[in-house]
Amino acid sequence: MLIECPHCFTRVLPRADGECPACQQNTQSVRDIDRQFKTVTVGETSAMPDHCSTCMLPETRLVRVTRSRVIWGAAGDSGVAAVVATVIRLLLGGIHFLFHLMTSERDSGSQKVVVQMRHCRECSRRQPLEPTFVNYDAYTMKFIVHREFAHEFVAMNVPESNAAD
Repeated sequence: MLIECPHCFTRVLPRADGECPACQQNTQSVRDIDRQFKTVTVGETSAMPDHCSTCMLPETRLVRVTRSRVIWGAAGDSGVAAVVATVIRLLLGGIHFLFHLMTSERDSGSQKVVVQMRHCRECSRRQPLEPTFVNYDAYTMKFIVHREFAHEFVAMNVPESNAAD
């Protein structure tokens, strides 16, 4: 069964002895109460506690975190048209780049996930917010946050925090 390692926060299948294959630490050795940081899944409409997500100092500043990915054939092309365009590009070889410039907007699109997190300026200087996982289907991002922030966040966003990753 996949679990989230309490040390490196990576989703892993632990070895038989409980060792994390990513960080080689025992996934069973940390009690929940001893953990300083946890992960939360933040959606585009999630409510935020009035504290910095890293240091738990009172904070009203919201930091916008955006991630996007290219989706081929998303601009109304049928699947067949996208395949034909790709085959033509491969056959044309050197002209591929020019053809791509002329047609890229028609046969591709992008999907963007945007969330806002509380993060103080000092924590932003030391460690910018970086999601550990982006779920483009659910429009959510997973972040490593302070344990108390996680508790407050879950209390404010009960249905959203229970969404599958």
